Amino acid sequence: ILFGGNWLEVNLGYQNNDRREEGEPHAHGFEPVSDDNLALGLKLQTYSANIRYNQAISEKSRRIFGIQYQYQVNRYDGFEFLLPAFTQNAIGGYLHEQRSLGEVFTINYGLRMDYAKVNIEEHYEPDYPENPEDSVLRNPLVDRDFFNLSGGIGLSWFPNHNLNLKFNMGSSYRIPTPNELAVNGIHHGTFRHERGDPSLEAERGWQFDLDFSYHLNRFLFTITPFLNLYRNYIYLKPTAEFSELPGGGQIFQYTQNNAIFVGGELSIDYHLIENLHLELVSEYVGNYNLDTELPLPFTPPFSTLINIEYRIPELSKLLRNSFMNFGTRFTAAQNRVDRNEQPTDGYILLNFGLGTEFHIGKQQINFLFNIQNLLDTRYMNHLSRYRWLNLPEQGRNVSVSLIFPFEISKTE
Repeated sequence: ILFGGNWLEVNLGYQNNDRREEGEPHAHGFEPVSDDNLALGLKLQTYSANIRYNQAISEKSRRIFGIQYQYQVNRYDGFEFLLPAFTQNAIGGYLHEQRSLGEVFTINYGLRMDYAKVNIEEHYEPDYPENPEDSVLRNPLVDRDFFNLSGGIGLSWFPNHNLNLKFNMGSSYRIPTPNELAVNGIHHGTFRHERGDPSLEAERGWQFDLDFSYHLNRFLFTITPFLNLYRNYIYLKPTAEFSELPGGGQIFQYTQNNAIFVGGELSIDYHLIENLHLELVSEYVGNYNLDTELPLPFTPPFSTLINIEYRIPELSKLLRNSFMNFGTRFTAAQNRVDRNEQPTDGYILLNFGLGTEFHIGKQQINFLFNIQNLLDTRYMNHLSRYRWLNLPEQGRNVSVSLIFPFEISKTE
């Protein structure tokens, strides 16, 4: 809705997620054998509203007022148990402003206030093998309220077309999700028994990041280092315990500690000649648990991607925009692991691709041919859930694609 140079945006949403996992009825945990094939049923409904007002203060200044609201209700069914019934209300209000300071500086800053209420029902299961009158508590009643105030500020320096420098700092806030508070069962999507902690506190973080980019003719250089500090950082931790449930395996526990993260990304783009393009991207994330003095689990290892692409000159009018590329990804070993987490070896992957564009009549057709993991290397992805089953990633993968773009035009 427009109000002169200002406008109001209203976005309302509804989602209905109905998840059903079926299987042969069996005694799962403490309950007796079911006569229904529904192993796990989770039905989550989400209602959301996002309202914001955009105000043009001047040619060099703009302000946004916003309110966000979300209501979630989850119900469950089946002879297995993973996540209890819960409701969650969350509302937040914020103010964001951006100002140009002269010709080369831009500053933006914001403030946000949040409130959330989480109500999780307790769940008991009868312990039939011991005593029909006894029962086992799978998760307790959780009734929690969370409130927070956070903000951030950023500065951008753009002295000329070739150079840009940005610096941001701010605080973040995240409440524990219902699954982090109350999950307790085998999550078949991750092949593990996950267990929540109803005493988790809200996570508070402080972020500092820098973005430096330099562009000159055929050369582009970008580096983005960051430093994040967290109080009560919430994460999933592999434990030395094993599940009592059939096929449960190792228990993974949601927990929290004070932590520090450092890292960044470096990117270089260089056109050696007009049609030959070289790209290099390196990524690194390091962290440290300030309480246990150990690394955090599920930390990605250092990796570098080198890609060379050659644009083939048009030799005829039949084939256009043809290219060929060759890529190499170097991934280091990850030996900085938490307790009860296995390290992974480093690996090198080679990829190849080519493509072209041709026309049949007025119809454009794009042809793409790709080979991933050209040498059929056997490797483990440190972030993959499959490595906990000792399953390697996919081997050589060949794909051929034909893309038929079309457009519908309306003439007046």
